[in-house]
Amino acid sequence: MILKTKVPLSISADLALEALRDIGGSAQLSQLRGADLLLERAQLNRYQFRMDQTAAGTCRLMSASDGLLAVNLPREEDWQLIPAWLESTFSEDYGFETGWSELAKAISKHPSSLLIERARDLGMAVSRADNIPDQRSGYCQTLLTTNADPHRRSEMPRVVDLSALWAGPLCSHVLQLLGAEVIKVESTDRPDGARSGNPAFYQLLNQSKRSVAIDFGTKQGLQDLKMLLSSADIVIESSRPRALLQLGIDPREFVAKRPGVTWIQLTAHGSGSPENNWIGYGDDAAAAAGLCAQLYRITGQYGFVGDAIADPLTGLYAALSAWRSWGNGGGEMIGLSLSQVVAFCIQRELDEHRVQFEQQLGGWRKLATSLNVSFDVARAPNSAEQKFNMPDTKRHCEGKVAALGADTSTILREARALSF
Repeated sequence: MILKTKVPLSISADLALEALRDIGGSAQLSQLRGADLLLERAQLNRYQFRMDQTAAGTCRLMSASDGLLAVNLPREEDWQLIPAWLESTFSEDYGFETGWSELAKAISKHPSSLLIERARDLGMAVSRADNIPDQRSGYCQTLLTTNADPHRRSEMPRVVDLSALWAGPLCSHVLQLLGAEVIKVESTDRPDGARSGNPAFYQLLNQSKRSVAIDFGTKQGLQDLKMLLSSADIVIESSRPRALLQLGIDPREFVAKRPGVTWIQLTAHGSGSPENNWIGYGDDAAAAAGLCAQLYRITGQYGFVGDAIADPLTGLYAALSAWRSWGNGGGEMIGLSLSQVVAFCIQRELDEHRVQFEQQLGGWRKLATSLNVSFDVARAPNSAEQKFNMPDTKRHCEGKVAALGADTSTILREARALSF
């Protein structure tokens, strides 16, 4: 199946990969195709694509009293926040179909603006799904420019990756394929949540990275983290700003004091205030960017497109931003948001590839149905052993996948030596 000409926004993914190959010259990237990366997680998880809910099933389209919302509840604590969100009692069938049904009835009684405002205050991922944003912007923002250091370009960069889940780890994975040394840094108390998900997907994104685990709750742990950051050429993070400030880390101050470093900040909806503290994930962010509304414009029906599509797109464009910045000597803090990247990709495809983009959106429902059939491989009933018996994917894990904290002592010893 030749998917790259059929999957919506795969043109944008391929354009990012093409630009990375032009400046990186890596034969490794020749194996990557945009459509494959956009569908990789769904294929490995055998997700079933639906229109009114996401492939992962945690985000659904729901009607408020005056518009359509994308409501994403991937964590148990999200369901526990619903009584406060709706200011009412709520069913205990959190996450089950009866719970979703009761939630839909409750949401229909409230205006969308009120629900979105409350959700943002509570740290829930809720966005408008029936609007097309009236904005034109690039896929990233330069938040701070300081002193570049062209001498950093003489060796492959060291990347310290503080991010988790999908967009950030994909960014550092692509940088590793280009030749960078990547150090994955996690909290000993709260490691990357992707570790508890599909192991094949985690391995694809995190192969060949070195692993450091640090207790951020101790003085020594924070000293080690800051020392490690000081050894980096590129830093990738996806924390809300206040989380880093609580650790005593101010990214702007860090970049200003270290010539040549590139800091990549990933957010859901933007680097300015207050949006830099809004929670969001790949599907609801794509809805906020207008993708569900674009589908309605073409087909007359709202629905989700792809699988958390904002995540892989943002990962690719973050890698492009990081590699370009490093190649120019760094000295920058660069912000990318999930919704901003998708909005940029939609607008560019409308400007430069309108016919193909609209054909892809128009054919998405049919393609999704065919993908559902290909992913629906028979399993033996009640067989836990076959839970992760994966189909043949386009890519395979070829590098070592480090256990949590496997390289901590070695890397910290190296960092201490560099600091003296």
